[in-house]
Amino acid sequence: MLTAKEEKHKQSSATQASVYMEKLQRKSSCTFKHCTRLAQLADTFAAALGLSAKERDQLIQGCYLHDIGKLSTPSSVLNKEQALSDQEWNSMKKHPVQGARLAMSFYEEIDNRVLETILFHHERWDGQGYPNGLSGENIPYFARICAVLDAYDSMVSDRCYRKGLSSSHAIDELMRNSGTQFDPILVRCFIKSCI
Repeated sequence: MLTAKEEKHKQSSATQASVYMEKLQRKSSCTFKHCTRLAQLADTFAAALGLSAKERDQLIQGCYLHDIGKLSTPSSVLNKEQALSDQEWNSMKKHPVQGARLAMSFYEEIDNRVLETILFHHERWDGQGYPNGLSGENIPYFARICAVLDAYDSMVSDRCYRKGLSSSHAIDELMRNSGTQFDPILVRCFIKSCI
């Protein structure tokens, strides 16, 4: 049970997070909608994974905030309809670190699982991801979950630069990258329980 002071602090942090997410919505409605859908997918997947209520909340919050660092990415990069240049891609790849820093600025005591989800959701099972090149089970569990959900939603949703793929095509892509980009157990569980 939280004390009144802890509850007030929690509400203040949630309010600040909402303010930043509203800024993200104004900057890139596509990115904001993606974050909202990811939180909904996380809620569904958390039940399939048998997560506790606290873990479910941590996963949902981490997935909702996973792209908050894109507030620091130029709008011209976020909303570009063509392929990104190397310089633009390098700018985009900074968003996990920038997001973690931002989240730490409005959460005095951010939950470690939420922070890890924001920071490590672009790590790859084979170690070829970013920002730290973590691999396998060295990637925090919730970040591995977010990576699968992030990829699926990104594939099936319309983007400013392309039409969304069919769910079956996205499933094929998840399976093709299972064991290289994604945790293979999580891919199988996601496909079995959420699609």
